[in-house]
Amino acid sequence: MKRVIVLFELCACAPPTSPPALTPHLLTHLEQPERPAIIAHRGGAALGPEETVETMQRSITGGATVLELDVHLTRDGIPVLLHDATVDRTTSGTGSVVDLTFSEVQSLNAGEGTTIPHLVDPLRAFPDIPFILELKGSHPDLVPTVVDVLRDEDALSRVILASFHTDRLEAARAIDEAPATGLSTAEVLEWLWYEEHDTYRPPAAFAQIPPQVPGLELVTPARIERARQLGLSIQVWTINDPGEARLLADMGVAGILTDAPDRIHAALTQSVPPPVGP
Repeated sequence: MKRVIVLFELCACAPPTSPPALTPHLLTHLEQPERPAIIAHRGGAALGPEETVETMQRSITGGATVLELDVHLTRDGIPVLLHDATVDRTTSGTGSVVDLTFSEVQSLNAGEGTTIPHLVDPLRAFPDIPFILELKGSHPDLVPTVVDVLRDEDALSRVILASFHTDRLEAARAIDEAPATGLSTAEVLEWLWYEEHDTYRPPAAFAQIPPQVPGLELVTPARIERARQLGLSIQVWTINDPGEARLLADMGVAGILTDAPDRIHAALTQSVPPPVGP
């Protein structure tokens, strides 16, 4: 009963409208009939310094078909790839990204002599790879800046924008020719509430969710099938156990986010992972 009350409080009063159609590029990479897309979480954090171009290359070599990254804006409005709000954990520096200039961010060692990338770096380095970009930080220009970069790089058709926050995703959806988006946390709850209603249409084409939350299995074969009928692709995070990945693949999930794409690729293809380490 408590779960029902929480869902009711967080859901909108009326079902949302339909999401935009998926681009052929995203359909090709994210709706593979033989196995789920292998999505390198933070660029493949188990294979090297997270969110760096060098680690992304190792992930692709190891079998990743999609790169998941996090985008912040620097003080001077440059989009950079970093998970945390500060540079403390993953670099040689300290401080909040939003308080540092791009030049200051670029001067830091992000591990193994690498640097924090500009958003354009992986877009240009991997022109055939789709991306999931999580919108991070509080900079007011984040959404339009990211969309402008994607448009300039002709990358709108191969990107999904993700966020826990509905307002950021709605801001992206309001932009002409915006990329596809995922569901926010509140929109996931709304989906769970309305999923069996004939009139429900999700506001996005993708949902990135964990396999379960306390007291509730989120990923089940029946839910995956209902989502598919709604045109909603389910991508599950963050899965590093090969056995769990195989179970999710058998359920029919569209994608698996993992820190170790080489390991998960090997599990799903029953192959020996190639050497991708430093």
